[in-house]
Amino acid sequence: MTTTTAWDRFRDDVRTATVASAVEQFERLTWNSERIHQAQRDSLRTLLHHAAEHSPFHRRRLAGIDAVINAMRNRIDIRAGEKIKPQKASVRWNNGGQMPIETFG
Repeated sequence: MTTTTAWDRFRDDVRTATVASAVEQFERLTWNSERIHQAQRDSLRTLLHHAAEHSPFHRRRLAGIDAVINAMRNRIDIRAGEKIKPQKASVRWNNGGQMPIETFG
């Protein structure tokens, strides 16, 4: 009789998850820069929403974060590869100085 250790179960779970996500990972190799940036914004939004849902501190700190993420998309022409120069970026503070929000313009 073979004993399965916690490590064996963990390793098998990782292998299963890796194989299950392989198709999606290979598909990403065909994405253009706009699709990559969209996925990054979506992931950032998901992460920040999770933080806001599970932490009172982050809930206060991240109030209105969707508007900031949308402004990032609307203000920067990613396809043209526009870089933000230090003199074009400024920081203002939201929620009593708890969260810096970059503004562009």
